[in-house]
Amino acid sequence: MHNLIQDLRYAVRMLRRNPGFTTVAVLALALGIGANTAVFTVVNGVLLRPMPFPEPERLFLVSYSPERGPFDFGPAMVDSHYLEFRRDDKLFEHTAVFQNGAPNLTGAGDPVKLRVANVTPDFLAVVRVNPAMGRNFLPEEGQAGRGHVVLLSEKLWRGRFGADSKILGRSIKLDGVNQTVIGVMPAGFNFPDDAEAWRPLALMTDPGNSFLLPVIGRLKPGVSPQQAQAELETLSPRFTKHEGEDPSGMVPRIVPLKELLVANVRLSLRIFAGAVGFVLLIACANVANLLLARAAGRQQEMSVRAALGASRWRLMRQLLTESTMISVAGGVVGILMALWGVPALLALAPEGKIPRVEQIHIDGWVLAFTIGVSLIAGIAFGLAPAFHAARRELRDTLSQSGRTLTGRHEALRSSLDVMRLVLTQALRLVAVGVVLGLAGALALTRVLERVLYGVRPGDPATLIAVSLLLASVAVAASYIPARRASRVDPVEALRYE
Repeated sequence: MHNLIQDLRYAVRMLRRNPGFTTVAVLALALGIGANTAVFTVVNGVLLRPMPFPEPERLFLVSYSPERGPFDFGPAMVDSHYLEFRRDDKLFEHTAVFQNGAPNLTGAGDPVKLRVANVTPDFLAVVRVNPAMGRNFLPEEGQAGRGHVVLLSEKLWRGRFGADSKILGRSIKLDGVNQTVIGVMPAGFNFPDDAEAWRPLALMTDPGNSFLLPVIGRLKPGVSPQQAQAELETLSPRFTKHEGEDPSGMVPRIVPLKELLVANVRLSLRIFAGAVGFVLLIACANVANLLLARAAGRQQEMSVRAALGASRWRLMRQLLTESTMISVAGGVVGILMALWGVPALLALAPEGKIPRVEQIHIDGWVLAFTIGVSLIAGIAFGLAPAFHAARRELRDTLSQSGRTLTGRHEALRSSLDVMRLVLTQALRLVAVGVVLGLAGALALTRVLERVLYGVRPGDPATLIAVSLLLASVAVAASYIPARRASRVDPVEALRYE
């Protein structure tokens, strides 16, 4: 411990004597570590952090849907199949169906379109979340014609209704239909799909009018997903076959609930994180180059210390201590950069593209990641310069130092040797850095295009948003060629609808 404290003091003194070198090295590492910290913060919030529900590992999606088709509905079940499954299931505590909607809110200030989740009455029992104010849905409110009630999110309650404590029992209009507010959900709860309100969903029992809907369930204690999968495979052949349905194309699946939230962005975020990792590699290569140049000028110092009794390991440890301190300082500055970088990343992404945004923030795990990356980087880029500075023979170094006193010719020769060594190492590192930089830049460009921009909309002047009822599907099909027209009058399009 005494030697370590001595090494730290000497490292601080040496770095303070070279402020230009220290500043450049710290900033180079801060850019790489800060970028990786910002991306890891997003990856941690979206992919690694558990869902904000009690015992989230027991939440699964129940799916019996076509493996392939013209539309990607994700894990889902036909409503009539779900009712049969719920009747015969023995392994789930509760199951529920949910469906996203976007009705217009009127009668509470300016009209606005809301993100609303239509859910069966057992939905909150499945996720084990209760209203902060008011009550849950009643079983009879899940019947057609009796579910004119609504639960508000805490954000909507505060932002739209001024946190009115008398909101319970108040009537609001969603798509022109009066809905009675029966409760306000806890702060931060917005599942599914950043919902701002929840309404009871009445399932259709008409086989000729069925819909594929997501089904969520909570497994009973001690029940494994494999058991649930086996039960679903046993029950699914007994489900009622609908007209035109191909049973051979239907696949029973039990999928973790988290897949619904992150399946579309998992691969993109992993590639993005890998691409940003190249930035850190390039920063480490640049700092290693600086350390090599600096170590070449410290050969006499290392020789004198070795002559006074310092072992080769002690010399390497001193140099590694200096490189680690540079890296830790870069990590501290990188965290400050990440505090700005995380909001910038989220602002660049289109709205709704990154899920679980409320879970993305710097916490203890992110700080531990940054410290670990800083220590590993400090050892990685400091090892080669330290080994190079400590491996030269004491006799050769002292002899070379002595020869420098014999004349200018030997001094010039020694300087050329040092310059040749530095240039050789620099060219090697620059070559590696250029290759990694080009590969990283190409991968980063492609990933940014995929994550941030997703689908290319084409010319927005020829795009028109039209709301159609199911009865107008034939009209919508005939209207599709208008997308290819060079000019379409919106008034004529609506008149045509």
